[in-house]
Amino acid sequence: MINSIQAQPHDIESEQGLIACCLHGAGGREVLGNCIETGFTAEYFYNSRHKVIFDALIKLHRLPDPIDEIVLLDHLRKQGKEEEAGGIKGIYAIQSRIQAPIHSKLFTSNVEHCYLRRQYIRSMRKSVEDAYDPSKDLNGLITSGEIELRKMEDALTHNGQSISANGIWDVIATKATQTPYVDLMIEPIENDFRAFLMNVPIAEDGDLIVLSARLKSFKSSVVAALACAAFQDDSADCLGFRMKGNGVFLIFDTEQSENEILSQAKAMRKRLCVTDLDEHIKIIRLREFAPDDRLAMIKNAIIENFDGGIIGIAVDGAADLGGSVNDDENATNIVNFLTVAASRANAPLFGVIHLNHGDREAAGGGRGHLGKEMERKAKSVICIEKSSDGTGVIYAATTRRKTIPKDQGQRIEFCEEKSMVVSIEGTREEIKHAEKVEELREMLYAIQDETGALGWTRKDFVLIIKRMIGKSEKTAKRRTNDMVEACLLRVSRTNGNVVSQLGDRTNTEIGLLTAV
Repeated sequence: MINSIQAQPHDIESEQGLIACCLHGAGGREVLGNCIETGFTAEYFYNSRHKVIFDALIKLHRLPDPIDEIVLLDHLRKQGKEEEAGGIKGIYAIQSRIQAPIHSKLFTSNVEHCYLRRQYIRSMRKSVEDAYDPSKDLNGLITSGEIELRKMEDALTHNGQSISANGIWDVIATKATQTPYVDLMIEPIENDFRAFLMNVPIAEDGDLIVLSARLKSFKSSVVAALACAAFQDDSADCLGFRMKGNGVFLIFDTEQSENEILSQAKAMRKRLCVTDLDEHIKIIRLREFAPDDRLAMIKNAIIENFDGGIIGIAVDGAADLGGSVNDDENATNIVNFLTVAASRANAPLFGVIHLNHGDREAAGGGRGHLGKEMERKAKSVICIEKSSDGTGVIYAATTRRKTIPKDQGQRIEFCEEKSMVVSIEGTREEIKHAEKVEELREMLYAIQDETGALGWTRKDFVLIIKRMIGKSEKTAKRRTNDMVEACLLRVSRTNGNVVSQLGDRTNTEIGLLTAV
């Protein structure tokens, strides 16, 4: 006999923990969104109060407003379901549990497991009860039982819960090829770097490299310049990138339209000053295809081009190779695929990912689990950032050697005249400041040449500038202060006199002036 009194599988702690995670600010909204995306519903809960609360949270998620216990309680009152949910005490008891959204995956798994066990019990109970009925056909009973079991298997597999921790070990094949022990007596091969940024090594053959950028921050142009770097001469501006080797550079684009890609190809020809890319660069458009098809096309293209040599690969839109960027299993699968693809191609593979909306100063800001997993596995993390003035910077959070700090990175901006992104000496503000300092520097040299001195009283120095520029004494004082701030002048602490920090002009500078 089946014990009908025994409580069915449930985990009240996990149910409360999951709801608490959903009420955890912005992170809670993301947890709730992931539940909805995977088909997780209120029916998964055992406790009837928790069902009412979670159903209300799903409805609130459709609205743009933040979700917290106050908003939830107000919604339940308007729906006349406050008492069904346990009232204000019940909601605050759940909300008072301090749970970080990072724990939500465990709670979701526990709740889901219990729900599927209850479903299994109901299915088997009906099968057993039917078996007592002599009018039921035995073959039909067996078939019905098999169908129910298959449904359970599909549900478990669909929700990523098909294998327990011990089960993972059990299902791994033991027929593997010979264990690949490394002969530790073999001399290592010297590093053969293939890609460089500002002459800093960033990649060897088979390396996974991350290019991280926010939306609309030159990333596609940087990818194009990177491809051009494989075939440049010294005259081409490839935004600080340099590559060496032979073969084709493959770009897989999951985001741009065909016309946008053609515009990109036109810019590449202009960058290299050629009329034909001559099969050196190939772009594969993946925008219209499903994730599985995209993976197959990347694999096929690597196989098709391997014999002729592959110098590098870029996947512009790595997140589009799978499902949610916040799914651990999906992230692991994508990173494993890209890592194997780089190894099979025997070339560096550059995976382009988007940054989180928040600022970041180093690696670790890639969007979702995928971004963090890619940055963790990557040999180098190259960052692209765009400033409010329209200029950008390419720098290296991590590399095969040393980092490239943001303030020392490669400056870039879009050039209207050339219709493409080009290298610049700095931001517009930095360039303007440098020009001002150079102007002050020449003025100070002129004063040195005129007076034959390297030091002056501050009053005399101001009067010299006033006469030289034909402006007011106030303006002359401001120029003097500007020279001090630019470290061109030093002010004596004892008497307030000013001393030039330039010294005499060098022979080179004199020669340049003579030539002009």
